[in-house]
Amino acid sequence: MRIRKKTPKPSARRPPLYFVGYRGTAPATDELKIWYEREYGGPLTIRYEAGSAESWHATHGPWSAHVVMPLPMSHVADVMKQLAWEHDVMGAVAPSLVSPRDMPDTILFAAR
Repeated sequence: MRIRKKTPKPSARRPPLYFVGYRGTAPATDELKIWYEREYGGPLTIRYEAGSAESWHATHGPWSAHVVMPLPMSHVADVMKQLAWEHDVMGAVAPSLVSPRDMPDTILFAAR
């Protein structure tokens, strides 16, 4: 029997860490992975969510995030107006829920 750890979901009450704007087609996860590893050092691990091509989970060391690209227009219309967003499409990077026991390790890693 194989035990599989579930991917943590983002908190619905907390805002995203980052918004990602782009025009045209969404950047491929391979492109983002190569860019991240070149800029910040690797490895970046990406796991797709079952049944959703635009939603995935990224991890680097103890850091993890839930990424949705593109966000549905019904969710971002007001945000685009507030931010005077110039890009046609928007994605979001949200922190995954972390247990209180693991929070100090995550904060320490982010501070480095």
